[in-house]
Amino acid sequence: MYNFNNFNNYAFLLVIEIFRLLSVLYAIYLITNGNMEIGIILIIYNYYQKIIDNFSTILTINVDTTNLKVSLERFNHLIEFSKPKEELNYTINNDIFIGEIKFENILYGFRHDPILNGVSLNIKPHSITVITGKASSGKSGISNLLLKFNRQHEGNILIDNININDISDDDYFKIISLVREQPIFFNTSIKNNLTLIDPDFDNIINVCKLLGVHEEITSLPNGYDTVMDENCTISTSTKQILAIARVLLKNSKILVFDEALGILDETAQNRVLKVFQDLKKSHTILLISHDKNVLKEADEIILLDKNKVVETRYIKRTNRQ
Repeated sequence: MYNFNNFNNYAFLLVIEIFRLLSVLYAIYLITNGNMEIGIILIIYNYYQKIIDNFSTILTINVDTTNLKVSLERFNHLIEFSKPKEELNYTINNDIFIGEIKFENILYGFRHDPILNGVSLNIKPHSITVITGKASSGKSGISNLLLKFNRQHEGNILIDNININDISDDDYFKIISLVREQPIFFNTSIKNNLTLIDPDFDNIINVCKLLGVHEEITSLPNGYDTVMDENCTISTSTKQILAIARVLLKNSKILVFDEALGILDETAQNRVLKVFQDLKKSHTILLISHDKNVLKEADEIILLDKNKVVETRYIKRTNRQ
């Protein structure tokens, strides 16, 4: 946002500098005509300079005050979210774990300008749920909270009716995985990046075949030993599919994809979505996207607008699996 206070300050300083220049020119004119001695001009200019310096100091106070206000808001934001570490009472029993997610009246972000404002939603297990909406509608807040990147001010987030903040991080991050628009890989080979998740290389090959990238990888000069650094020739689309492969290998019960499919072409996207249709039989799949092709595969669509849920639509299809 443009700061008009700063503009006014700089405009006023510019006027002062122009007046200073005109004063110097007038002083030269007086000296040239013998109407004033140079010593008197220097004394007057010295006093004038002190006055101007004081004006400049006053004008910069407004800028410093604005910076202080922003810093205090950020500090208060951290304080609002900081909570003492509590003893965690719940562990996940994978034999009975379902993967149902509930947001109950969530207020998240700055209190005066929240990212999510009174948001309640239910993400069902064994289904594909798509959360959609315009830019800055609050979609990113959903994944931030689900991945415990931050905490809400008000409300509860439950998985299988257990508050996520009551679940230990070790247990929690076994049941949930996230792929974002720009995934990060270690500066090592494709194989090493994937065997960190699953050491069974046969499983890795099967998942890559399932996602349609195995042939592309094997066509590289070093195949799966290709190092994923800034010099590698792997396309951005292939890197994104490899990020999806990682979460499939991890096999978490809840899979979250935050704008993760938009970079794929239609063929690759349809292949991945077909895999998701099979996975939903035993997983909770949450897609955060505004892509129409992704919306077509949803069992349920949740629309956000102005940081609130404005519509929830259950999709009925005759070819539902």
